[in-house]
Amino acid sequence: MPQQLAILAPSGRDATVIRGILKGASVSACVEPDMATIIQALDEPRAGGLLLAEEALSEEAIIVLERWIAGQPPWSDLPIILLTRGRTGPEANLAIAGRLGNVTILERPLHPVTLVSAARAALRARARQHEAEHYIGDLELSEQRLRDSEAKYRDLFNTMDEGFCIIEFLDGPEGELSDYVHVEANEAYARHAGIPDVVGQRLREMVPDEADDWLERYRPVLLTGEPIRFEQELVATGRHLELAAFRLEPKDRRQIAVLFQDVTARRQAEIALQQLNATLEQRINDAVAERKLLAELVEGTDAIV
Repeated sequence: MPQQLAILAPSGRDATVIRGILKGASVSACVEPDMATIIQALDEPRAGGLLLAEEALSEEAIIVLERWIAGQPPWSDLPIILLTRGRTGPEANLAIAGRLGNVTILERPLHPVTLVSAARAALRARARQHEAEHYIGDLELSEQRLRDSEAKYRDLFNTMDEGFCIIEFLDGPEGELSDYVHVEANEAYARHAGIPDVVGQRLREMVPDEADDWLERYRPVLLTGEPIRFEQELVATGRHLELAAFRLEPKDRRQIAVLFQDVTARRQAEIALQQLNATLEQRINDAVAERKLLAELVEGTDAIV
C-alpha cells in the first residue's frame, strides 16, 4: 500500500520545491520526469496518488492517464491533485478534472499548509481505498466459498439416488400445524414417490385422504426434535416408502427434512413370501390332517391292510 505522491511538475524548480515542502511535513513524495514514469509508478505500485502541474498535461498525456484510470479495479479511485496557474481558466481545469475523476484543484502560488493538507487528504483517501480492497477481497472470497459450497450441495442434492424434500408446516382451517407445503425437493423425489413437480404443493391438496396419517408421523418430529425412521404406503401412487425425517433448526422455521426411497419391490416380495409361507403351512397342515385321518382309519379297521 504505497503512501507517497508521485509529482509531475516539469517547469523550473517546482517539483523540487513541492517535494521539499512535503518532506518537511513528513509526507513522502517522488518526482517523476514524464507521464510514462508516472504510469510506471502507479503500476509497480510505488505511488498512492498524483500531484500534477497543469503544464504537464498535454492532450496526449491526459489520454494516457485516462486509460490507466479507466482500468482501475472497482475499489480504486486514484486521488489526483492538480496544480494550476489560472492561465487556462477554471472551465478548462474543471474539464480536465471531469476526465480524470477524483481531482482536487489547487491554484498557485501555493500556501504550504494548503499543499500539505491536500497531500495528506489524498493519501488518507488512498489508504481507505486499500482497506476497502482487502474487505472486498475477503468478502468476494467468502462469497466464492459460499457459492462453491452451495454448488456442491446442489450437485449432491440433484444426483443422490434417494428422494429428498424439505417440508414447512402451515396453519389451516383444520387447526395449527394442520398442513405443510413442500419448499424444496430433488429430482429423485418424483422417481421414488411418483408425484412430479411437488415444490409448492400442499399436503392436503396432494393427498387429501392420507393427509392426517402423514401429519401424525411428521408433527411430533417438529414439536419434539426427535428424528424418526418408518415405512408407510403412499396410497395415492401405490408406493411403499422407507423414510427418515429430522427437524431443521431453529424450531420456529417449522421445517423438517425427509429422506426416503421406494421399497415397493421389496415390500411386494415380503408380502409374496408371507403368502407363500401361509400357503405352504396350509398345505402341510392339510397333508398332516389327511395322513392322520388315514392312520386312524387303518388303526380302527378290522380289515387286513
